[in-house]
Amino acid sequence: MTTITFDTLSANILRPGVLQEIAESATQIETGNRPNRVLLVGYRSSNGSVAALTPRKPTRISQAQDYFGATSMLAKKFAAFWEIHQRFKVTCIAVDEPSSGTKATKTLTFTGTATEAGIIHLYIDGIYVPVSVASGDAAADVATAVQTALAARTDLQMTSSVSSGVVTLSANHKGVHGNHHDVRVNYRQDEDNQTLPAGISLAIADGTAGSGVIDITTITAVMGDSPYELIVQPFSDSQALSDWEEELQRRWGDDENLNSVMMVPVFGTHSANTTLAEGLNTQFICPLSLPSNIPATPWEVAARVGAIETNVNDIEVGRPCQRQVVPNTLVPNEEHRFTGAEREAQLQAGLSTFYVDDFGKLRIERLRATYKRNSAGEDDYRFRDFVVMRMLQAMRYDWQRRIHLKFADWKFASDNNAGGPGKRVVTPNVLKAEALFQFDDWFDEVLVQDRDQYKKDLRAIALSDTQAAMILPPHLIGQFRQVLTRVQPIVK
Repeated sequence: MTTITFDTLSANILRPGVLQEIAESATQIETGNRPNRVLLVGYRSSNGSVAALTPRKPTRISQAQDYFGATSMLAKKFAAFWEIHQRFKVTCIAVDEPSSGTKATKTLTFTGTATEAGIIHLYIDGIYVPVSVASGDAAADVATAVQTALAARTDLQMTSSVSSGVVTLSANHKGVHGNHHDVRVNYRQDEDNQTLPAGISLAIADGTAGSGVIDITTITAVMGDSPYELIVQPFSDSQALSDWEEELQRRWGDDENLNSVMMVPVFGTHSANTTLAEGLNTQFICPLSLPSNIPATPWEVAARVGAIETNVNDIEVGRPCQRQVVPNTLVPNEEHRFTGAEREAQLQAGLSTFYVDDFGKLRIERLRATYKRNSAGEDDYRFRDFVVMRMLQAMRYDWQRRIHLKFADWKFASDNNAGGPGKRVVTPNVLKAEALFQFDDWFDEVLVQDRDQYKKDLRAIALSDTQAAMILPPHLIGQFRQVLTRVQPIVK
């Protein structure tokens, strides 16, 4: 006999009337409306209003500047992300600089006397700071003018002082990251004919090396089980990456299903970047390979790439994030760009690469994870591309949501023991049918292919009176990367 099971209504009610309930589990379950929650991590300044290791969700750049300090690493990262996309939920966790570290410094040593009026075209982390020089200004006068111009700025991540014709720039934060601040003059010397005023010479040199790293576990402890689809963080020392990998492994664990992936800037020479990547083998970390001579901070570039990738993933999961322009970013001079051969080697090592187009724009070439070998040490390319983990992230979310919404309070039995139609009983066959419905949704979204193979390899069994086990074998959609073409011309 067919029966109907209700959530809230009882047949024992005696009052006459038409009693109705809305069956939540029978409503249509749609895919595609997935969260894209982002976590940004970075240093705070001492004048920030929010204490370290306190998660906050700013919704304006000015709010982030108040929370973390206007020129702090984290406020700059948030601004870099927010200037590109403002429709995602962004959480920020600030950390204090290393207590035992040192601040990196750079020196600008001026010599000579100006024989003509002109401009010192100074760039600090890509921010243009023009300084006027009058004819007859001595080196000390020029240095003082530069110091005055720098002190008037409220957007720089370095402080300055002057003495005897030498300007000393100091990173806002202690730590090895300070070594990646970029200071230069005459960036646009070719297109804008930027030059030093006649009679003035300038030597830019590294001063004190920045030192000190932080304990990543203090951040992961604060994160707890809060869900973040993408983490963008700046710490690339070996211990930090090891701690992050352990946290990401936990988040993808069978009993967690938090499914976070991470981007981190790797900022140095070709040799240094590839050496770092070759020492990693994880599908959860996407290292962004940037040359050490790029006129920008690596953490701001990483935040911009994170905003671009999150937007692409939100528009269409599985779409390759390639050839997109990274806005608001000055590119390295031609002699400092990675060559095509170097970028190929970096991709092979597990690095994500960038190139500069004919119009001087920085573009994403390919986003990679560092995964290269399986647990047996054999070459394995399944999780080579970062987009694959984004697809699996979405599919795990969809399947968990489908089961929770549709079968939240159902009973369970083996096949042919469900007690007849109309009963709220899940069986392996019911789960297989639901898995086919899920495949059709993924197919419509162009996430998967080959339904016949999926149906053939799909498995569902009862392990006990409370547990089912399943194998979902979707063939993921690919990404169009290359066309190998042989041109055979006919010449007569």
